[in-house]
Amino acid sequence: MDVKNKKVLQSEATRAELIRVASDLFAERGYAGASLEDIAGKVGLTKGALYHHFRDKRALFEAVVAQVLEDDLVRIQVESRRVTSHLEENSWDRLMVLTDLFLAGFLDPRARRIVWVDGPAVLGWERWHHVVSEPTLDRIVAIVGVMEERGVIEPRMRRPLAQLMFGAVQEAGMAIAHAPDREARRAELASALRWMLETLFRRRPSPR
Repeated sequence: MDVKNKKVLQSEATRAELIRVASDLFAERGYAGASLEDIAGKVGLTKGALYHHFRDKRALFEAVVAQVLEDDLVRIQVESRRVTSHLEENSWDRLMVLTDLFLAGFLDPRARRIVWVDGPAVLGWERWHHVVSEPTLDRIVAIVGVMEERGVIEPRMRRPLAQLMFGAVQEAGMAIAHAPDREARRAELASALRWMLETLFRRRPSPR
C-alpha cells in the first residue's frame, strides 16, 4: 500500500471514529451539550485537527444524523429478514412486518434524540428533510414495489405512492418521538397505518 492510499484510509478511519464518538455524545447530551473539544479529545485529536474532517459542528452533526439513520435502516433490513424468513417474499404479511419495524425504530433513544428531535432544529427543516428523506424514501419505494410485483398497483404509481407513504411514516415518527408515552403512541399509529395501507392496497375502486 502506497503512502497516499494509507493516508486516505487513515483519514476515513478517523472520520468514522469522529462520527461514532459524536453520535454517543449527541445522544447523551443533545446537540447543545456536546462540544467539539470533547468530541475531538475522545478521539485523541485537537479541535483544530477535527476541522480537517468537518468544517464545523453542524456539518459533523449532519454526518451523524445520516449515519444513525442508515444504521436504523440496516437494522430494519436485517431484522425483517430474520422474522419474515418463513413468509412468502412478496406477501402482505411481509409488508406489514416492515411497516411495524419502521415505526419501532422511532422508539430508539439515540435515533429519537439525534434524528427526530435535534435534527430538524439544528439543520433546519429543508436540509434535515433532504438528509432523512433520500435513504428512507428509497426503502419505501422498495416496499411499495412488493405491491407492484403482486399486480396490486400500476408501475407508474410506485414512486408517487411511496412519496405519500413516506410522508405518513415521517409524521408518525415525529409524533412518536415527541409523545409522553412513546410506546402507546407507536401502537396507536401502527394500527392506523396498517388500516390505511390495507385500504389503499387491498380495496380496489369499483368500476364506473
